[in-house]
Amino acid sequence: MKTIIFILIVLLLYILRFKREGFSNIPDKKKYLTRYEYINPKYKNKDITITVALPGLNCEKIIWLALESLKRQTNLDNIYWELICIEEYGYSRKIIKNYLNLPNCKRIVHIGIDPIKYGIKRGKKKGVFPLINKWIHISRLSDPNSKIFVLHAVDCYSSPKRLYIHNEHFKNSNCIFSSQPNYRKKDQLYANTHLNMALRTNHMKQYVSNKTSHFNKAIDGHIIKCILKNLKQDKLTEKTHFFDSTIDKDNWWYSLDTDGYNNISVHRQKVYNSKKKSDIWQNRSEIKNHYQSINKYIPRKIFMKLLSLQ
Repeated sequence: MKTIIFILIVLLLYILRFKREGFSNIPDKKKYLTRYEYINPKYKNKDITITVALPGLNCEKIIWLALESLKRQTNLDNIYWELICIEEYGYSRKIIKNYLNLPNCKRIVHIGIDPIKYGIKRGKKKGVFPLINKWIHISRLSDPNSKIFVLHAVDCYSSPKRLYIHNEHFKNSNCIFSSQPNYRKKDQLYANTHLNMALRTNHMKQYVSNKTSHFNKAIDGHIIKCILKNLKQDKLTEKTHFFDSTIDKDNWWYSLDTDGYNNISVHRQKVYNSKKKSDIWQNRSEIKNHYQSINKYIPRKIFMKLLSLQ
């Protein structure tokens, strides 16, 4: 009993500390149905080569996680990038404004949309603004000089070298897709998509359509299928799918996927309750059990903030 009380007191102290530091980012639920754009004057004469796409839904409690990881990007010499976020109702506007000085980020765009007005007009999906539409729209908003399109989830924490490694990968003209390796399916190691994904911006713009019945899931697979079809290739291979492990074998340790903490993936709870739960990432209670190993690679205040979420 004393141990439980002690843990609760520690969590309370951390929450209070986050509030004092302005780190809690408690959403005000105010709608921002407008476009906000910020150009960092420090980089006004620099060319953007990377677009970080950040689509959001019910993300005002978790988007800070992605932003904190982007704030910690390293090895960015002569690499300049932009952040574009499209979110239903724009609830996270104030949170994003707290991150205007991201390293080497020249441009930040945040668009709040009304899904009733711009989403699907009829049927079971009426009022839904599909995820695939967000990815496509963000690509069309990207800077003309952008070469790399990073697919970033609001509920994921990227490793500090993520943008640097993507940039290194796409220096090779054979690279179609850049990600972490998926060791769970070794027989299809290169064919499948995985975490920390990026592709070429022009491929996203030219080849990807929204012709899919899977509006908000399996979208990365759909994107790759569209690209491969237009490039007349059957599947990703060792020659076209580059892994971060080729540059830094320990890179994946420094990233974290909360797997649906933004409420998009509510259906995954069924998977967690199935017999296959050991094969995939777990929910918050499982993160607690791995604290000692995660704490070595993820900043302590990030981890404690995750534990404080409701």
